[in-house]
Amino acid sequence: MKVFKLYLQVLKSKLPMVYMYSGVFISIMLIITFLGPQNNSNLEFTGAKINIAYIDKDNTEFTRNLKEEISKNASIIDLGTNEEELNDALFFRRITIIVRVPDGFTADLENNVDSEIRFSSLPDSYEQELLSRRVNKYINTYKAYRIGTNLSLEEVIEKTNEDMAVTSKVSMSSSNLDGNTSLEARYFNYAVYIILAILISVIGLTMNSINNQIVKKR
Repeated sequence: MKVFKLYLQVLKSKLPMVYMYSGVFISIMLIITFLGPQNNSNLEFTGAKINIAYIDKDNTEFTRNLKEEISKNASIIDLGTNEEELNDALFFRRITIIVRVPDGFTADLENNVDSEIRFSSLPDSYEQELLSRRVNKYINTYKAYRIGTNLSLEEVIEKTNEDMAVTSKVSMSSSNLDGNTSLEARYFNYAVYIILAILISVIGLTMNSINNQIVKKR
């Protein structure tokens, strides 16, 4: 109880400083609340293209259309076929992924023979998974039309491209449909920091007086 009374007594002696700090911090909070940024409408999603190398050793109509499909989501950089140059470009991040289409891939696809497109990327690259899913979706869509219909090769590729062109619209929602942050929201966003600053200042002033070396020696 004596300690509590001492604490209150010291706090009362520091009231002018407490009022001063409280006034400064509250003024800052009000200025930020009323004059701070109010618009929060920058909620548009924009996809980014990565740089890749596309090595097509098959060079068929299917693989050329696959390259065109990949180019919708990635920038294809022509670096030739030299393995050392390709690996250097990957290491120095001039490109993110190397896509290698083996010779005879389309023929194997037509004959239902296991064959795969190889991807090379840096260990910390997540883009490979996204790109490989896109490529596999294209291949599976092509196979579904090729096996399940009597369409010609050109018609199958056209149908595949049409299916791949169907995309979902991405939108980012906000609690405020007009994109403006309300006055109450801005107030409470900053009030917590101001309250914390006032508490630290008040407690710090009081404890500094209690722990003063001259006071302890009395």
